[in-house]
Amino acid sequence: MTPGDRVVCPAERGQPSFQAIVTHVSPEVHTNIYGRQYVWVTVRGYGVPNHGQSSVWPDVRLRFV
Repeated sequence: MTPGDRVVCPAERGQPSFQAIVTHVSPEVHTNIYGRQYVWVTVRGYGVPNHGQSSVWPDVRLRFV
C-alpha cells in the first residue's frame, strides 16, 4: 500500500463503509496477538458522506478499490 492508493474502509461502530485515499503508511511493522503482521495506514475519505474525513486503520482491514 502506498500514498495515493484508493481503498475501502470497512463499516464500523454503526458507520457505513467508505472509500478513501491513502495519505501515509507507517514504516513500522507490528504483530498482533495472533502473529499477523500489519502497518498503520492514514486515509482521507472522498465522496459523500466522508469527504475530507481523516482516519487511521491497520492495513489488514482495508481493501483496494
